[in-house]
Amino acid sequence: MFYQMFYQIFIGSVLITLTVIIQAVFIALLIKAAKKYEIWFATPHFFHKNIITLVVIVLWLVGGISLGTWVWAWAFVLLDIIPEIEPALYFALTIFTTLGFGDMLLDEEWRILTGIGATNGLIILGVTTAFIAEFISRMRNQQESLKDD
Repeated sequence: MFYQMFYQIFIGSVLITLTVIIQAVFIALLIKAAKKYEIWFATPHFFHKNIITLVVIVLWLVGGISLGTWVWAWAFVLLDIIPEIEPALYFALTIFTTLGFGDMLLDEEWRILTGIGATNGLIILGVTTAFIAEFISRMRNQQESLKDD
């Protein structure tokens, strides 16, 4: 019993590490792109540029979140917790987003992994939301400083 519990914690920790790395790479690539296009952000036509920028950033970061969810889904399949990829992906999405419909449950020996997956989703979604808010704030500050000149 204790072995299985610690095994789940270990597996969950590895999966959290992988998803954080994935999202960190997605964020780092956005930062790199932002540096490349910072003059474009700061020139007039702010309204349109802000919309385009926000849509691109959100879709890009959702790609990172999706990839992280796929990591969890494949882990469920490879560990033979859920035998097929579609229900594994569905379950990963419901725990990762903390939606938790309850229509699918893991066997008792794996249920701790469900909570770890939900925690992982909270971490990734929180970091992503914080990044978006900070990015928009910096972009708007840069635009405002140029308006004053």
